[in-house]
Amino acid sequence: MRVRIPSQILGLLTSGRGVFTARDAELAGVSADRVQRMARAGLLQRVGRGAYAATEQLAAASPWAAFAIRSRGFVMSRTKLALAADWSAVALRGLPCIGTPPALPIAVHPSRTGSGAQQTRYGIVRPRDLPCAHHGLYAGCPIVGAAWMVVDLARA
Repeated sequence: MRVRIPSQILGLLTSGRGVFTARDAELAGVSADRVQRMARAGLLQRVGRGAYAATEQLAAASPWAAFAIRSRGFVMSRTKLALAADWSAVALRGLPCIGTPPALPIAVHPSRTGSGAQQTRYGIVRPRDLPCAHHGLYAGCPIVGAAWMVVDLARA
């Protein structure tokens, strides 16, 4: 039996700019088991805990566009607030980039008492004392403000 991406998931991928979460799928009437079968069949790829992207779309995308999809999935999959930062913020905004994107997406977690970075197989979260004025949303994805993004990159 050939497993296909159902129209509900294609719709979620479109509205989510290449990413959907298992919760999104459940709300659209697609069971977690069906999502898992699509992942095992190679149609979907995990880009965060409970976040998926279409394998074909990731393969066809430029390195920076694929990095943007992975960054979106990583941030959207976090249970605690995390905002795309550093090169992830640049890629999500679709700004021009040269060179190769980082291996892992980067996000920040607003925290006054951060205990160090947390790295998973999907990305890195760094605690930062991030004032609310620098919290943003870009195409439905939590992201640091443009000024914070520029300063972040300048520090690197």
